[in-house]
Amino acid sequence: MRNGLRLNRIIAPDGRTLIVAMDHGIALGAVRGLEKVADVISKVWRGGADAVMLNLGMLKAVESFIPKGLGVIASIGVVKTTVSYPYIVEAAVKLGADCIKVMFFAETERDSDNIHRLLELASICTSWGMPLMIEVYPKRNPHSPDTLAHYVRRCNEVGADIIKTFYTGSKESFKYVVSASASPIVILGGPRVEKEEQLLMMVRDALEAGAIGVAFGRNIWQHPYPERITAALRMVIHEGRPLDEAVKLLKGG
Repeated sequence: MRNGLRLNRIIAPDGRTLIVAMDHGIALGAVRGLEKVADVISKVWRGGADAVMLNLGMLKAVESFIPKGLGVIASIGVVKTTVSYPYIVEAAVKLGADCIKVMFFAETERDSDNIHRLLELASICTSWGMPLMIEVYPKRNPHSPDTLAHYVRRCNEVGADIIKTFYTGSKESFKYVVSASASPIVILGGPRVEKEEQLLMMVRDALEAGAIGVAFGRNIWQHPYPERITAALRMVIHEGRPLDEAVKLLKGG
């Protein structure tokens, strides 16, 4: 696999991954749950996370708190025509990142321009031996299988090593999205899901449909017990344990 050494720090030997996305600060500012990023990193590491996703500034601020063995994904914002990517990729490499993640807001009038910018970014990442994760985020139809398959495939074609995107809501429709992708897919969590069983069921169904894991943020660090929900997700993703066992763990059993 291209960029295999770095990807192996993101994706576990079983081919699956549990990523904690902590890159919300640029868009949301002082968001609840991320007041002390270093503390959250410690909790999700104890819970069994494979990797964390951080903006470059926060990565620089907390690099000394990142445990050995925890993968690091550098989030570089939204793909734009005005960004100078060579310097950003170089900065991520120098900070020790294992992967770069960029957001692609699809279904806009700038789709064609942004696709060409993604091609440029992927080429720069390849020159540095840096894996690229593209977050496919359709603006109008984020859960449509046809829409997701269309944009996931386009991002494959420009050189994405991993895709992060929405779960469609059903295993059958998500299998179609996975079948369109030459790259592994992780699902995003979106807003906080109050019913933990519902969250774990979504993860299980996505895995059964072909996803390799998750990149969750608020559903982990806004949970009352971030370490516990991380451990429960790990039980489902890496251990294949029944949902009732993961729910029991969440309830302190």
